[in-house]
Amino acid sequence: MGFLLSRYSPRWLLLFGLVVLSLSLFHMTNFDLQVDFRTVAIARVIQAVGMAFLFVPINTAAYAFLPREKNNAASGLMTWHGILAAVWAFLSSPTLLDRRTQGPHHDLVSHISASNPAFRSTLQGPHEPCRPMVRARLMPPSRLML
Repeated sequence: MGFLLSRYSPRWLLLFGLVVLSLSLFHMTNFDLQVDFRTVAIARVIQAVGMAFLFVPINTAAYAFLPREKNNAASGLMTWHGILAAVWAFLSSPTLLDRRTQGPHHDLVSHISASNPAFRSTLQGPHEPCRPMVRARLMPPSRLML
């Protein structure tokens, strides 16, 4: 990376890193539950190349025009921003995941009711031979809603 920084401006390397990272994320949009290891590995390799071209030029550009006496303050500021970003990502991920799963769960469960005719016909359909076993072993008769 140092060789490239001596030949090209950090801005161009940063732009290249963003484009490569974007291509990697675009490649990941084709993932489904049947994705194989090779496809995931290729996406991660492309992502790693993009990240290398992203972070090294950012740090180089941050220190490029600073006087030597301000390097310590700049280093502390860059470290603080990195920690702040990591903490925000770590703490917001579970919240965002919970919010994104509550909607589909509510949609799935909202139609399950003893008064829903489609639900009742599903329970009374092809599963009729299993009904005595379910009643006897899994639930006391007082808890059955059928």
